[in-house]
Amino acid sequence: MSNTNGFEKLMHLANAYRQAKVFLVACDLDIFSCLSEAPKTAAQLAAKIKAPTEGLELLLNALVALELLKKENDLYHNAEISQTYLCKNRANYRGHIIKHMHQCWYSWDHLAEAVKGGRQAVNFRRNFLVEDEKANRDFIWGMNDVGYDRALEISKKLDLSKTKHMLDLGGGAATYSIAFAKKFKNLKSTALDLPLTLKVACENIKLNNMDERIDTKEGDFFDAEFGSGYDLVWISQILHAYSKSRCINLFKKSYRALEAGGKIIIHDFYINEDKTAPLDSTLFAVHMMVGTEGGGLYSAVELSEWLAQAGFDKIKWDKVTPGTMLIEGCKP
Repeated sequence: MSNTNGFEKLMHLANAYRQAKVFLVACDLDIFSCLSEAPKTAAQLAAKIKAPTEGLELLLNALVALELLKKENDLYHNAEISQTYLCKNRANYRGHIIKHMHQCWYSWDHLAEAVKGGRQAVNFRRNFLVEDEKANRDFIWGMNDVGYDRALEISKKLDLSKTKHMLDLGGGAATYSIAFAKKFKNLKSTALDLPLTLKVACENIKLNNMDERIDTKEGDFFDAEFGSGYDLVWISQILHAYSKSRCINLFKKSYRALEAGGKIIIHDFYINEDKTAPLDSTLFAVHMMVGTEGGGLYSAVELSEWLAQAGFDKIKWDKVTPGTMLIEGCKP
């Protein structure tokens, strides 16, 4: 690589935030939803969102350059990708997760303090997802946006035909409970999560006509009793938010909740043993540092060792989607 090309790469990295911020702000302003029915001029859009025309027009022109909008004469309209995924009135709307990612900007803005002084050096908004209902809804529906297709894919890879009662630990919007119940007709599931989260879960369960197959259990999974009689504990995309000791605690509680012969299956991000790849996982590990009290990404080897400490055997793992893995253990 020449010196010129190397410097261009560095400049591209340094400027990447500009594209992200334009996109994130456009989603917060619901620009794409405003254009979902008909093209509009910058002045028409400005009147709709109650903003000055000049600044909005600059934002719109940048969105055209990003290929998220198109401009014909003075009219702006959505590109196909925006019309499909970024309009509130469309079935495939995925804007919740984008809005959540923008809410995380505050934490990333304090990355230097976290690196130099540790997590405790920064006054993070760590409880905003628990305390702020709007933020929680964006996050939980956003997790459903991200997890929906993945849940369908994973349901094809797992054989849960003999599973009768699953505990969906930290079940979020009950995304995986719904996907698994649709695939495996004998399966019933209990989604355990916090009160605000379960509001979204109940909406999603009702929306998918799964009221008779999926119920909910309210509580903090570190404090709540799981109950007993499960033959599967499913833990998807929550361990990375917590420390080693808290993960082991969840494994021990899961072990006690399972019937003999029952299984625990963990679905989480994949990161290699020396924590340097893949790129998305290394960046997400930083995201956990700035956004959680003790979270991080754990390798399959680490999680397997912790499962063994909790009493599980026949532990195995495999990558299942680009960037994610499944780890399975059995209760003797």
